[in-house]
Amino acid sequence: MVQHTSEGHVLADVSVPGNLYCGNIHGFNPEACEPGRVGSGSDAHFRRVGNSFEKGQDVGAAIDPLDRPKGVWELPGDPYGRYYVVEHKPLEQWAEGTLLTDVSGGYETFPLKTWCINGTWRKVWNNATQVEHIKGYDLIIDVNNDGKYSPGVDILDQQDNQDNEAGFWVVEDPATAGDFKVGTVELVGDVTDLTYPAMDRTILNYEAQAIINYPADQAGIEQPVSNQSAPYPVVVFLHGEHADCQWDNFNDYSWFLDEGKCPGTPIPNHAGYNYLLEQLASQGFIALSINTQGIQGAQSPWQYELRGKIVMNFLDKLKAWNNGDTELGHPNQTALANLFAGKVDLTRIGLVGHSRGGEGVVAAEAYNNFRAANNRYNIKAIAALAPSDNYRIDQNTGGFVPKTSAYLLLTGGLDDVTDFIGYRIYERAYKNESQARQEKMEVDIYGANHNYFNTVWTTFSGDDADNVTTSETRLTDQQQQRITQSLLSAFFRFQLQETKAYKDLFAGDLKLSALLQIRYFPSYQGKNRMTVDDFEQGTLNDGVNTLGGTITNNQFLIIKEEKLLANNPNGCGYPNSANLPQDTHFRGCTKGVILAGNGGSYVTTLPEGKYDVSNFKFLSFKVAKVVDDNPPLNSVGQDIYLRAYLVDSAGNIGIHEAGTYLYDTIPHPQQRQGGHMSYPANEAVLTNVDIPLGMFSHIHTQPYQAAGVNLKDVRKVVIQLRTSATIGLDEIEFTQ
Repeated sequence: MVQHTSEGHVLADVSVPGNLYCGNIHGFNPEACEPGRVGSGSDAHFRRVGNSFEKGQDVGAAIDPLDRPKGVWELPGDPYGRYYVVEHKPLEQWAEGTLLTDVSGGYETFPLKTWCINGTWRKVWNNATQVEHIKGYDLIIDVNNDGKYSPGVDILDQQDNQDNEAGFWVVEDPATAGDFKVGTVELVGDVTDLTYPAMDRTILNYEAQAIINYPADQAGIEQPVSNQSAPYPVVVFLHGEHADCQWDNFNDYSWFLDEGKCPGTPIPNHAGYNYLLEQLASQGFIALSINTQGIQGAQSPWQYELRGKIVMNFLDKLKAWNNGDTELGHPNQTALANLFAGKVDLTRIGLVGHSRGGEGVVAAEAYNNFRAANNRYNIKAIAALAPSDNYRIDQNTGGFVPKTSAYLLLTGGLDDVTDFIGYRIYERAYKNESQARQEKMEVDIYGANHNYFNTVWTTFSGDDADNVTTSETRLTDQQQQRITQSLLSAFFRFQLQETKAYKDLFAGDLKLSALLQIRYFPSYQGKNRMTVDDFEQGTLNDGVNTLGGTITNNQFLIIKEEKLLANNPNGCGYPNSANLPQDTHFRGCTKGVILAGNGGSYVTTLPEGKYDVSNFKFLSFKVAKVVDDNPPLNSVGQDIYLRAYLVDSAGNIGIHEAGTYLYDTIPHPQQRQGGHMSYPANEAVLTNVDIPLGMFSHIHTQPYQAAGVNLKDVRKVVIQLRTSATIGLDEIEFTQ
């Protein structure tokens, strides 16, 4: 979880106390200082370091002694150098003799050469601030103290960065409103036949309705779209199943489908995301929310197909308006075409779905991919809020799954969809090397429920966990919507506006001050991964991994590969899986391994041709804490003590502590008691643990590691459980 360059040597480091671990390091000499570790004795730290900092946060930096930078380590005596924070510019512009202008209030002078990281770590920018929303900086250590950049002598943080990215970023909370005013327009009364020629189903005509917010120079209804940064990326929202008609104090789900018109007041479910539409529009997106009231009563797999068709229909409308097409027959079509002509960037599209809408937006991607190449849209990113996965249950041979888009899953620990079926889509997405992988991210929000993502649904009692009693604090609607703003905005600014700094929010390396009181657990999996074992072989086999290497173990009381899922009689949709063993203590649906006992080692080997992992940066695996086991080995709040090993052909062993006491918590399952949420009381969350390969490959002074592991010749990965516990393990990978 330490991020550093292999040649640049400089670590950008978070120094806010809330982001650090403080305390003794288990198994180490408490008076010694190890590389990668800051402090000693009771003040020992393993610092979580990243390259993104929130405005107002202190920025620290250090030379990583694990890298022992050339030139610095050979200097005689105890040399000092100057730490400069400078505005970022491409590497080719850092010429010999370039003057160094510090923007942090003045350079700092500190030691350059220590074998312990806390010897060079210093605060380099107090209360980092800037006018810009987001800005990149480079960190330079002026080794010869002349105030000029000297290539080959001075250390430039981004010198080995092939993408020419900044050494680090200072960013605003992504929930901050942008510079644009917000214009708005509503589409109503557009009757559309959604029957596609390739489909054998027909429906009644659908009356399309949507709220559209967009960047404008003046706020208001049908104000002109701003020309400032046009054309703008698009984000489409799709709500889920909910009552659509309120009459005689009764909420009904089927009036628009079965009766044609609501005899009372229509419920504007799509307006529940206005707080997100307005924020995204201010940040340079055209954001629209679709009303699906006409299909709320369709309780079949067809409903999910239909939701996908509706999204595609609206993308077709946007395309027509962008082209200035006024011939679609709608009364305000001319006004919409005049408003959006030339302003819509259909090469950058994001989709958001909530509940059944979360399944519908993945269906939309599938329908998009069914189209002829010249009629497809570039859907680059999909976000799902507490999604369903009902189509898979009804059609046991398959289900919708992202295949071409980056994917974000947001779930709440108090969701009243008790089996958390939406996790299954995430688990199915980009499982192995046979398909072109995209990034996928997941954030589990403790205390969040199903309805509070939508402000209209928030006001309806009886829909969501009203009788829950739990040891976890239930989030207020304002808290849940606040974290949703930050996460969704960060995701789409990352994927559609290429604001790469926000990736750190999903990797766990950027902690926002406004969210410090909310317990949430992010996981990030990138495109470039080599899966050692995802346990998804056709038949369960606890002796062979995904690559074909052998698996051995010792000392565990229990080791078994099986389905890890919530209580679900359908076997969570795995084809022909009714007779497979399963453990129902988990959210979602995947295959993995259960390890239980008073400690033990799980050893998985790399086969010939897979020994070289030097092009990767992390050893990654997913682990969960199980508490409802028999006998109970895990208690509330108990840490999981793990250790990860890499072993090369020469027998060199790299060992790194990976317990919850060092890094982010492997979360204790959210306790769910009361009402219809009594079972299961605890559902384990598989959470990513990412360990830099540098922690295994460098020479350490630890008594059990005399030499570093050769990353070009790794033969074994070992996960060691060092306490009495039961854990679930999945997706052992080498990643970027």
